[in-house]
Amino acid sequence: MPPDKHGTCNSGTNEVMPGESVISASSHSATPTSSQPTLADASWSRNSPLTQEETDQKPWKYIGYRGYSSFLSSDSDFCIFRRFEKLNNRVILALQDDISRLEDRLDEIDVQYSKRDAPDVNNGTFRYDTQRERVDLMAQAQQKLEKYHRFILPHMQIKTCVSVPKRDIESLRIWHSNNDGAIMPEERNYIDKDDLFCLIPKNRSPLRCLFERSSRFRLSRLWQKTPPPSDLPAHVQQYIHLSSDKRINRFVACTTIVVGLMILIAPIWILAFAYQVVVKLTIITLFILLFMALASFGMNAKPHEALAATAAYSAILMVFLQLGNHAQTSP
Repeated sequence: MPPDKHGTCNSGTNEVMPGESVISASSHSATPTSSQPTLADASWSRNSPLTQEETDQKPWKYIGYRGYSSFLSSDSDFCIFRRFEKLNNRVILALQDDISRLEDRLDEIDVQYSKRDAPDVNNGTFRYDTQRERVDLMAQAQQKLEKYHRFILPHMQIKTCVSVPKRDIESLRIWHSNNDGAIMPEERNYIDKDDLFCLIPKNRSPLRCLFERSSRFRLSRLWQKTPPPSDLPAHVQQYIHLSSDKRINRFVACTTIVVGLMILIAPIWILAFAYQVVVKLTIITLFILLFMALASFGMNAKPHEALAATAAYSAILMVFLQLGNHAQTSP
């Protein structure tokens, strides 16, 4: 009997599992049928979907790195790897030491053949250098330097990558908890290291980061997207919640626009009904601070850009203040 959608088998009345003997209650000759599974039963057993019980018993077989790699590729936030900073630095120091020894030996040779009592050796040529050791050292130094540069330049790029948010690391831990045994413990412990980086970091605005602190916001159905196609069992993917970055960014952008319009329009009407100068200055100061906060945290603006926008906004408010004063003093 095929498993139901929950991965369990429901044995109802008159339903018989493959390979089970069947005895007819109305037959006079109660001759049992053969208990050997048929070819059709064997074919169904091979092609039937995996049950949750089977997957839970052998996750290393049915999920393994195939399922883990599929999960990591579902969103760039999950592409988390180690920098290996200590090991990288140690290898760089070893290469540096090898090159330093070659450099020291070359200096010794140059000093040796630059003395007054040394043989007349041409130290100003590469093409006709007669000192074989120096030629060999130069060739070795070239190879070592190429290796050194090939190694250190990618390391510099990795060093500039941003650190991983704790929320994304927790997502990996939750996956391993839901699929315990799919990956060997010693091979999944890398997520507990302190030198993790995100391969493709997302440029999130501070306002979006503020929203995403709420689990309700992150798990909202408004930006839930369908997981990519996978041949893994459905119950393996049911705990994965993927969000659409486009929808979230649109929501954040709309929120920023609405708040920005309110900050631009509200002081115009408030100043129109304020008569005391101190009250007007207080209102302007509050809205300037609100605008500065919006420019700094609502958008990915640099400090000088946020300050320039705030200065322009302040100038506009001062124009409104002068117009209001002129209207009040005019007969």
